Amino acid sequence: MSALQEILLKRFLHIFIVIALLAAPSLAADVRAQEEQTIVRVALSENPPKIYTDDAGQVVGFWPELLDYIAGQEGWIIEYVPGTFDEGLTRLENGEVDIITDIAFSAERSLRFEFTSETAFINWAAVYVRPGSRVESFGDFADKRIAVLDEDIHFTGPLGISSLMEAFELEAEYLRLQSYEDVIESVERGDADIAVVNRLFGDFIGSNYNVEQTSLVFNPVELKFALNKDDQDTPVMIETIDKHIRSLKSDPESVYYESIIDELRLNIQQVEVEPDWIRPLAIASVILIVIALIYIMVARRYGLSMQAQAEKTSSKLKESETRYQELSDLLPQTIFEADNECYLTYVNDYIEPLFGYTKEELLDGHKLCDLFADEASKEVARQTPASARIENRQLTARKKDGTEFPVILFSAPIEVNGVIVGARGIIADISAQKKVEKELADKVGELEELTQTMIGRELKMKELKMQLEKEQEKDEDNQSATDADSQTPQDTKS
Repeated sequence: MSALQEILLKRFLHIFIVIALLAAPSLAADVRAQEEQTIVRVALSENPPKIYTDDAGQVVGFWPELLDYIAGQEGWIIEYVPGTFDEGLTRLENGEVDIITDIAFSAERSLRFEFTSETAFINWAAVYVRPGSRVESFGDFADKRIAVLDEDIHFTGPLGISSLMEAFELEAEYLRLQSYEDVIESVERGDADIAVVNRLFGDFIGSNYNVEQTSLVFNPVELKFALNKDDQDTPVMIETIDKHIRSLKSDPESVYYESIIDELRLNIQQVEVEPDWIRPLAIASVILIVIALIYIMVARRYGLSMQAQAEKTSSKLKESETRYQELSDLLPQTIFEADNECYLTYVNDYIEPLFGYTKEELLDGHKLCDLFADEASKEVARQTPASARIENRQLTARKKDGTEFPVILFSAPIEVNGVIVGARGIIADISAQKKVEKELADKVGELEELTQTMIGRELKMKELKMQLEKEQEKDEDNQSATDADSQTPQDTKS
């Protein structure tokens, strides 16, 4: 090897060593960053719109958006493990996954899994049947084929359909299936008479099948995250998830509320709004329905044999009615009943602070349509009572003093022995909701205006820059011409 080659080789080795020393900290940092990221395995069971796989193969929905936000804050890598709901529970119990989402809390399940303290969402059960089927009470479930999701809280829970049927001493055949789609399809095919699903799934996909939703709802549940009991990282993960959920729920503009609007949009378009009072109202309504059903079953079974039993049953029913009215008066929304000519026959105490009328005034010859502004009044008079339910209809109400304000009307016909005798429903004030919507619209408008202003400034700067370049070119051309004119004949000749 020549001396020149040895010199070049030494310089190459020196350069290589220097580059390696400079790159080592960066490579080490990348390795440390990868080691610090936590892989979180999440059980995935399809339950649209809350969690499901879209046409592009991406896991989307309310729960994935929450997890993506938390993962982004904590440096987690989310890995979904698909399967049925029952398989997800088994995998979580065996430590094959770290988290299962969209699971209802119950005392029984808390013995198997650790739950977060914060509730992410509240849901309840809905009942679907074939068109034309008459299922108006839990007594109509007797001797029917009921399709349910295996291990579902609405099937096995303390207030699930199995427990309610047992409490009413009613027999039924249960078809335990592996998905809510299978549950709905079994009724459409005729394999089952009744389908029990969660209400969000029913709202999201029920219209795709030849089935009808009944007026029956039951079993309000708190949906949370569940984690493995034996994993040493579980307490830290629960504390982390609860911290983020509390923070998100306290911020009206957070991803939590954006996800409810975006991912549950179909359901919200059907329901229009979900004010803060809906959840406690739904729970109170279910409690009232269960109480009423219990007393109705008592009356049917034991109140017809002896006079003494009849008097006792009558007393219980009266007590139930009193309790129903007392609970109704506690609700922060107007509850009403009207006859077939739309004359009000019952209103709760909230009518006075909302509309300014006393109960006595309204029950003395006032119609339901008197509570609404002109066009809304005509619509209410035309549709109430009617055979169809009125759900989430936004109307303009009018107070006694003439003040108008936005409301949502919920109404359902009252049937006695198959004959419609009137209607009952709820009138909910959504003034606060509308105010928030207007503020959001104003903010969006301001943002759009600011964006247009910035775009206009950018275009103006670009135009000025082009003008400046043209002026510079023009000056350079003028300067060249001046220099040419200033040359002497001798210079030109030389």
